[in-house]
Amino acid sequence: MKKRALYIVITIILFMTTLNICIRQSVSTTLAEWEVGKAFVFRMNDTIDEYYSDEDIDTLVELQNKMLKEKSIKAITNVYVDYAINSIVTSSDIKIQDTSKLVQNMAKESIILIEKELNVKTDHKFYEDLLEECESGEAALLQYVDNTIIYVREFHIPVLVASLFVMPLYRNIGFCFLAVLFGITYYFETKKDWIKAISKCLLITFIAVIIFSMMYELAGIQLSNHILGRTQIFIMRPFIICLVILFASILFLKHFSKRI
Repeated sequence: MKKRALYIVITIILFMTTLNICIRQSVSTTLAEWEVGKAFVFRMNDTIDEYYSDEDIDTLVELQNKMLKEKSIKAITNVYVDYAINSIVTSSDIKIQDTSKLVQNMAKESIILIEKELNVKTDHKFYEDLLEECESGEAALLQYVDNTIIYVREFHIPVLVASLFVMPLYRNIGFCFLAVLFGITYYFETKKDWIKAISKCLLITFIAVIIFSMMYELAGIQLSNHILGRTQIFIMRPFIICLVILFASILFLKHFSKRI
């Protein structure tokens, strides 16, 4: 009975930790490439148009799409996601991490991309103007996030529960618990029985993640309508990657058990 309870706990933690990784990456990537990215890229476009207004419109549109996928935009999105979630969970005003270096990196990364795509050589004045637009974008983003936090706090319990899936602290604790429980249960069983039990945990998690990913896509549409004011389909790539890893792990353990 105790062994069964431990395997149930392993399955629950495995499922929660998987969702923690998937949801956070999905939310951050989606917001970075769309909502957050636009806050910066659309402003930088004003500077680009001012300096390079004679460039072909198709080239500028392609440049904009590539800028939306910059690593620096995703990095600053992660900072604001953590800020928003921690503010909601603690129900208090907290200090946001200093993002000045990330904003500078965004301007530098954008310049490298602009020079490559437009085949031009920019000067320091262009960098300063671009950096000013990035700083303006961050100020607008901070105000938007603060307003969203106030709005989301009205949901209280649902948001608190959802926050557990995306908090970085929970993910780290989840990995530690899994490692400890794997070690404990290993000494309760023979190797073959242990592998069989862990395979069952992985299989249940695999099925549960599939079901949740379908619900998540539908819930994401509803939440984006409420919070962002528009329909937003969240990126499902992290779920697919995790499902592939879970399935590969199941196949590996099944193959390994036959050799014991």
